[in-house]
Amino acid sequence: MTVGTKIRMALTGNKEARVLLLRDNNKVVHLACIKNPRITEGEVQWVAAQRHYDSELLRHIARNREWMKNYQIRLALIKNPKTPIPVATPLVKTLK
Repeated sequence: MTVGTKIRMALTGNKEARVLLLRDNNKVVHLACIKNPRITEGEVQWVAAQRHYDSELLRHIARNREWMKNYQIRLALIKNPKTPIPVATPLVKTLK
């Protein structure tokens, strides 16, 4: 598949398509998967906990207010060593 096709599939596909596309090596495809309106908080938590994703993807997760209401996602971002320090530092204050 071409990159354009993968991005289109990531933005509109179901859970199985997103899981497969998150294994792709292209960072743009990963970002498109996160921007999918049907992505669940469980999937976002799983992505935030993975250490091989790019820091820009983790920044995008941290910018979403709805996802930051979930304690498990915040904890996964803090524990991830690829999370940029300016993103992780304010989240530490919110830990129990």
